[in-house]
Amino acid sequence: MPTPVSFIVPVYNVLAYLDECIASLVTASREGDEIILVNDGSTDASGARCDDWQCRHPTLISVIHQDNGGLSVARNKGLASARNPYIYFLDSDDVLCSEHFDLIRSELATHSPDLLTCDALIWVDGTPLSQAKRVTHSLPVGVNTDIDTVLQATFRDDFLATAARVYRAELLNELGPDVFPPGKCYEDNATIPPLLLRARKVVYLPTTIYRYRIRAGSITQSHSWGRCVDQAVSFTSFFAAWQASPSHNSETERTANAIAFKHLVMAVRNASRTKNCTARKLLELIDMAMARLTLSSAALLAALEEAPGARKLKRHASGIFRRRRLYVASRLVAARFRHLATIARKG
Repeated sequence: MPTPVSFIVPVYNVLAYLDECIASLVTASREGDEIILVNDGSTDASGARCDDWQCRHPTLISVIHQDNGGLSVARNKGLASARNPYIYFLDSDDVLCSEHFDLIRSELATHSPDLLTCDALIWVDGTPLSQAKRVTHSLPVGVNTDIDTVLQATFRDDFLATAARVYRAELLNELGPDVFPPGKCYEDNATIPPLLLRARKVVYLPTTIYRYRIRAGSITQSHSWGRCVDQAVSFTSFFAAWQASPSHNSETERTANAIAFKHLVMAVRNASRTKNCTARKLLELIDMAMARLTLSSAALLAALEEAPGARKLKRHASGIFRRRRLYVASRLVAARFRHLATIARKG
């Protein structure tokens, strides 16, 4: 019997994409699998479409209807009802690479990993699939038991998408009922590193597991002040777990601080573009995020030397350390000019 997998899909107002997503899961399903659709308070016909799919596949598909609680709550709800030893999460506007899943299932059966990492295809909605960009990982191919090596490679790659991985249910349950932080954005950043820290065996299979759709209006393409705050502090849970763990690898600490600082820079950029953003708010955001890093300023600058995009990151770090107010002012001015340029193009 094939290794059974529980596929969990949070659903919120994605009627135009839902059929393609669910069909890809049905195609990949084998004996013992289950597909759990969590309708997270959709206001379009997505909930009814989920019910239609359940009627067509009553022994394979189950549907949970709940009030809107956000992506993390929906994932946690689906996980709570999952019954199989391996779990896969797919967002409802993305598509599983069904043609590869038997190979992925074979890796699960052969190696019994705590976590299996695969590649992804990223493509812009409305463009040919041939133009999709493949995202690969720098993990050693095959079985990895040196988790520090896994963490360092994962941080350098900075592709923490939940859907690029298959998880042992026991590993997820070690984090408790709220595996994904309720009410928070950038839940992947907050969840994947602590899971890797707990893992004992990670397998990297360099084949594509899903197609990630970039579309206007999706969560990842929108910015709000709260979302920017969540991004700036999204690695807090990892630092807390890492400091509590018995192994403190200095290289892992450096790569973790580098990626956390990179996301702070991105959060500052995005926050500067939000409505009613002020210099004081940006300074508070920077202070909040910097307080969560575990390296001194000098050690962080040294860590950024080896990070992807080191020159730009070091320039940002220098501005934050030495000319904070001027740095923040420049971010706000750049955002203002970008806004005016957008208006001019539309005009």
